[in-house]
Amino acid sequence: KINELTSENNVFVQETHKELLKFAKDKNDSNEVACIVNMLENKRTNFVKGERHGVDVDSDPDVYHLLRTAKPRSLILCHNHPGLTDFSANDIGVFMRHDTIKTMTIVTNQGDVRYISKGEHFDYNGAVELMRECQEKYSDNINKCIDLFLKKCYSVGIQRG
Repeated sequence: KINELTSENNVFVQETHKELLKFAKDKNDSNEVACIVNMLENKRTNFVKGERHGVDVDSDPDVYHLLRTAKPRSLILCHNHPGLTDFSANDIGVFMRHDTIKTMTIVTNQGDVRYISKGEHFDYNGAVELMRECQEKYSDNINKCIDLFLKKCYSVGIQRG
């Protein structure tokens, strides 16, 4: 359950995660797959196939268009991570770069769900500065940089679960 979403949105996202994992398993060798959920309509885009360690959501014209034209913070980007990994640097970049994305979820192939969500007081410039500070501290280790960012992201209005 994602606190920032309505109960209807939560049920829709849960069903989307199930469909996403099945699609990844059956049609993409359990590699990464993504889709966008429009929270205002509880509709989702088609699934976008990715590789083992990434999916380019901009490669699908419908997703590309929706990310750039939807209302601010009206979308949820759902994707899987075949391993048990947390958010990647690329995930966080996509999340921060698109004002239309309110929430990003990861569902692992074991069904665990993680999310980051832009809260009411999300501070984009503060988030960019926090990432810069994390990169300075751990310039030699991107995983430690991301871990630190995720530990401190609440300070810039990002909820995490």
